[in-house]
Amino acid sequence: SSKIVDLGKVEYAQQVQTQIVYTNNGKSPLMLLDVESECNCVSFKWNKKPIKAGEQDTIMIYFKSKQPGVFYKMANIKTNAGKENFSIKGEVLSKGKKQ
Repeated sequence: SSKIVDLGKVEYAQQVQTQIVYTNNGKSPLMLLDVESECNCVSFKWNKKPIKAGEQDTIMIYFKSKQPGVFYKMANIKTNAGKENFSIKGEVLSKGKKQ
């Protein structure tokens, strides 16, 4: 099943950040090759060093709201062991509205 990252309510035109923890469940080192989204409103930062078997690392997720309303964006993590999908969801409040 695909992981869902819920950002909750986000103020209009604000950048929010969160992180997901990524665990290497395999027996050999795992390389995160790329993390990408269908939307340029989402960007990522991750460690380029291999994750040893049984260890974990974090992927930072940055979301910059560009329009009000509910959003649901697909993203994927490409590794030397394949690809894993996840989604990012939340709601951007109308201009001037606070949480």
